[in-house]
Amino acid sequence: MSKLTKILIVVTVALFAGYAALIIATKNFDSATVAVSIEKGVSNELYGAYYERAAEILDGMTLDEKVGQLLFARAPEMNIKSVATNYHLGGLILFGRDVDGQSLASIKTKVDSWQRDLNTKLFIGIDEEGGLVSRLSYAGLADFASPQELYAQGGMDAILTDTATKISTLDSIGVNVNFAPVADVCEDKNSFIYARTFGQGASATADYIKNVTEKYHGSNISATLKHFPGYGCNVDTHRLVSVDTRSIASFKENDFLPFEAGIKAGADFVMVSHNIIQEIDASAPASLSHDVHKILADDLGFSGVIITDDLSMDAIAEYYHGEYPAEVQAVLAGNNMLIVTDYATAFNNIKSAVENGIIKESYLDYQLMPVLGLKVKKGLTTLR
Repeated sequence: MSKLTKILIVVTVALFAGYAALIIATKNFDSATVAVSIEKGVSNELYGAYYERAAEILDGMTLDEKVGQLLFARAPEMNIKSVATNYHLGGLILFGRDVDGQSLASIKTKVDSWQRDLNTKLFIGIDEEGGLVSRLSYAGLADFASPQELYAQGGMDAILTDTATKISTLDSIGVNVNFAPVADVCEDKNSFIYARTFGQGASATADYIKNVTEKYHGSNISATLKHFPGYGCNVDTHRLVSVDTRSIASFKENDFLPFEAGIKAGADFVMVSHNIIQEIDASAPASLSHDVHKILADDLGFSGVIITDDLSMDAIAEYYHGEYPAEVQAVLAGNNMLIVTDYATAFNNIKSAVENGIIKESYLDYQLMPVLGLKVKKGLTTLR
């Protein structure tokens, strides 16, 4: 990669929000199509101050390393260190099986062993929402209540106290990404998602998200707003296809508000759902839709790391039948990282797509800049 190309990559990514309509999800992406000064855009990016060093790191990466950095994989049951190294994984997610029967200290020792000797270290993620989805509570290591329970007990003060404890606990075990808070708006107690949400309307949920995200922003733990563009009260995409027929106006007036609040408060990640949003893109799940990602980047101004929900969920694994494998379509749609269980298949499919010209390597570079920029910010990279 030439010095000029590196500079253009920095510029291109720095102008992500303004130019997403032009370049997201195109097989013909070329960084040279954006020819403006670095000074014009970097200051507006969440990690703009770190892009120069990120570009230097990117310049020394092989194609295998670039592909691997896109993947936020479920930690395999065996040979975790070798898998993370051989596939150059961008991140690993801890589930119940990874913490069950262990102490906080033993988890920390294990995570540290994974990170050791890696030039580009791992994001270590966990779903610690509190309540129904609480990996550490599942293993008896912490007792994190749901936001609804906390709010009923002591209002926003109770939520923020719990958030501070959660941040401290996750930091102590080497976790640096929490797949929380849930920014979805749902007031239907019979809905699959209700118990995981704040359980109130859009304005109250937006206030909750703003306060919690601000707590994360000042810590070592990245917050993840989920599930964009707003799950609503739809069916469970772990098992079913979910088609949301609400109008775009409804999303703008309600579901977008918590995401906008969290983005303004400095959220590092936004997770995109597998719901099909009929009024935005009836042809693909949101996680695989260029149009949905364009809204997130252009209309909501998010320049951090866009990540899919788990691509092994049935809404994708059983029911998606697109032109390209889901992992390839996810990259083309505009995701910076993909949550995967079958990391080997995802890696091979994406690498093959690059080698066959379906994904240009310059576009891959572009997608990786927020990932590497955040890692530079967190001290998770070293120059070779």
